[in-house]
Amino acid sequence: MDNRKRRQDVRCLQCQRRDGRNRFARAFLTRCVDDTGASKLQVRGCSRCRADGQAGERQPRDENGRWTAGEVVSVSGGELGEFAETKELRKATMQYARDNFVGKSYVNESSGHELKVTCQGVKHAASKANQAELSIMTNLDDLLRYAKYECSYPDRKGRPDIIAAHKYRAVAKVGNESLNVGVIVREFPDGHKHYNYFILKDE
Repeated sequence: MDNRKRRQDVRCLQCQRRDGRNRFARAFLTRCVDDTGASKLQVRGCSRCRADGQAGERQPRDENGRWTAGEVVSVSGGELGEFAETKELRKATMQYARDNFVGKSYVNESSGHELKVTCQGVKHAASKANQAELSIMTNLDDLLRYAKYECSYPDRKGRPDIIAAHKYRAVAKVGNESLNVGVIVREFPDGHKHYNYFILKDE
């Protein structure tokens, strides 16, 4: 087989996994391999699966070379009312998430993964969240649906029950401010579960 044919047959681990061609693809590490054989941090899938419309395209970069995404969440910051202390807002936010999101799953448009909201994920995300981050949780469903997939990596503590962690990115508008938000989803044998989200600093 010549090199050209070999390159054409190479498929990224994302589409190998989707097609069931590589049962080990679910454990792929920080860098995905695109159809040119090059190692990329931000690959959305090889050109073949992008052409098939089965994977999101690479996100555009801004003038500083940073990855960008369209606003997927817009909140005023006062959806749950006014609170004198952040701890009271945190309590109300967690209760709202339990009532509206916990136990439900949302298909992410970028990766095609079904992302489940759990009590553990809500608790972890809210535990150290500031007011803006807590406000975003009122639209957690849209955040999980429309955040853009970025990359995957192994669990940093090597826990055997966690197959991989998946990172997503979105832009949330809180009041009049647009904020870059990172989303972390952990993959377990029984599915993908939301673990955390946070405002990305210095971006």
